[in-house]
Amino acid sequence: MLCVVLACPTAEELLREHHRFVAAGAKLVEWRLDHLRQPFDVAALLSQRPGPVIVTVRLPADGGRWTGTEADREQLLRASIAAGVEYVDLEESTAARIARTGETKRIVSLHDFSGTPDDLPVMHARLARHDADVVKLAALAASTHDAFRMLELLRDSRVATVGLCMGELGTPTRVLAARFGAPWTYAAADGSEPPAPGQLGFVEMRDLYRAESIDANTAMYGVIGDPVGHSRSPAIHNAALASCSMNGVYLPFRVPSGELLTFVDDAISLGIRGLSVTIPHKEGVLARVTHPDEAVREIGAANTLVFGGDVVHGYNTDRSAAIESLAVALDKPTTTPKFDGLTALVLGAGGAAKAIVHGLKRCGARVVIAARTRERAEELARPWQCETVAWHQRHKVSADVLVNCTPLGMSPKIDDTPFDANHLRSTMVVFDTVYNPEQTRLLREAAAVGCMTTSGVEMFIRQAAKQFELFTGQPAPLDVMRAALASTSLQPAGPSPLSIVLIGYRGTGKSVVAEHLAERLGWQAIDADAEVERRAGKSIAAIFATSGEQAFRNLESEVIAELVDRQRVVIAAGGGVVLCEENRRALARAGRVVWLRASVATILQRVAADPTTAARRPNLSVAGGDAEVRTLLAVREPLYRQCSRLVLDTDDKTPEQVAAESVALLGLAPSP
Repeated sequence: MLCVVLACPTAEELLREHHRFVAAGAKLVEWRLDHLRQPFDVAALLSQRPGPVIVTVRLPADGGRWTGTEADREQLLRASIAAGVEYVDLEESTAARIARTGETKRIVSLHDFSGTPDDLPVMHARLARHDADVVKLAALAASTHDAFRMLELLRDSRVATVGLCMGELGTPTRVLAARFGAPWTYAAADGSEPPAPGQLGFVEMRDLYRAESIDANTAMYGVIGDPVGHSRSPAIHNAALASCSMNGVYLPFRVPSGELLTFVDDAISLGIRGLSVTIPHKEGVLARVTHPDEAVREIGAANTLVFGGDVVHGYNTDRSAAIESLAVALDKPTTTPKFDGLTALVLGAGGAAKAIVHGLKRCGARVVIAARTRERAEELARPWQCETVAWHQRHKVSADVLVNCTPLGMSPKIDDTPFDANHLRSTMVVFDTVYNPEQTRLLREAAAVGCMTTSGVEMFIRQAAKQFELFTGQPAPLDVMRAALASTSLQPAGPSPLSIVLIGYRGTGKSVVAEHLAERLGWQAIDADAEVERRAGKSIAAIFATSGEQAFRNLESEVIAELVDRQRVVIAAGGGVVLCEENRRALARAGRVVWLRASVATILQRVAADPTTAARRPNLSVAGGDAEVRTLLAVREPLYRQCSRLVLDTDDKTPEQVAAESVALLGLAPSP
């Protein structure tokens, strides 16, 4: 069951939103009364509820906004019980002081924003002793293993338990809670900021993940990568499972590289049946593969894992999907096609190129590889006796087939192309592995001169269809998967804004990286905080002191809305810019949004060494240390990921190195 969390500023809006979600199918709603800004009569309010309610009055220490006295808070909880509310959420200390009365069921809860405790079962037993009908544990996931430990707690609990891990690493626990026995899981009200980090919206939970139908028999699948938040795989696989009336769910799992093997072991232990594998794990997972297929053995990379007890089957569906896509374009049979006599020019030397080069050679083609790094091209060419040319000489190759395996042309840099239009010939077949947008500039220009073209969508769908068949043993509903991919928010072709926005927490290097990046590109660097100060005529600390934080946020929104529409600028945004929905919409216009990420230790070190901290961020101290930074990051990191198109780690890198990496990955040309 889904419980929608309503955190509204007024009683009128609270009731209006409750009616809206009841109409949408919500069977349970949590009222976060600590968010109400005006006086209200809780008994009168509850008398108007259109459905079952959990009353919660959360303290700031537990992620809430209650500013009144503890006596008033407890009186509000007692009044809710007296009014006959279905559930009341009580923290452990509060539960000890409020006795059971009436029919109201007691949720005894604990929230830990510093991490997931090592002694989860002990803490669970302690909460249960306070006459709990339901135990609720919500803790920040510091690793993927934390999320698995929480699900194991649910599985082994003898008391009704809602166990969730907060933050992006813990998001899967919100979807899978019912699979392991939780009576409900929480969803955010769509259109509002999630009241807890990592909380998904009601519609996404209901429609994409079919959370209402998840039970103890639901088969679990997923995609692992880092980053993985923008993956389209959950949309197409969940649509396929629903179309085939299968009791299964497919989830995105962000798995940092250092946690990969532990994650695979946990996945086996927890009963996950299959995983899609994307960047950067296609080679790393081989350490756990016990039965690789021929493609995996020959290519040295797997994009699919299927589990059966201690047996881990590894497959590579990229190769066959790419070759089938090319065969269709060349009007050849998709089963064992022959490309003898054809010359294929492959652009790029990454994972996709590896699978495609291998497939082309197996089919008899002459393969020439061009990559921006000649050494990588030669490394890829060597095992299969391919030829290489320097990147600047790629247009001299007389190719029958042109395959783009670079990210050039991918959203948001949709105006880029890896191959100049005046070198395209009408006799060429052009295959672009980019699938967002479907019609890249390369494909549009190729079609204009009469080339036969095929998009990355075809390869993406075909490799996913083969994964679905490996996972389920059933034929994949290709039309359903195509429709699901088409319905996702793929960015259409069109003008690409020329601004770059750097987002991320303080200490990740935004301002100084912006300066180096702008210098490389010949653009202008703008510090959004400095622009706020210039317009206000005072420091940020003074704005906070004289007008309050909201005044600063309002001015920040004005500045961001104006800056992102400028051309040839690199903007260093404030760390909290993503907290405002208006700002998130503005960032979406920018297109090139780069999230600079750093470890907590690096952030603390840099913030402590920055003399502008007190002046620029009056509400940020270093005294809170690790716990304070983790708490803030738990809220912001999902929003950073939501807004960004590129994620760069800045640990152990100079600003110059980060700027150079940004230029390369964004496909931009340095200033001459």
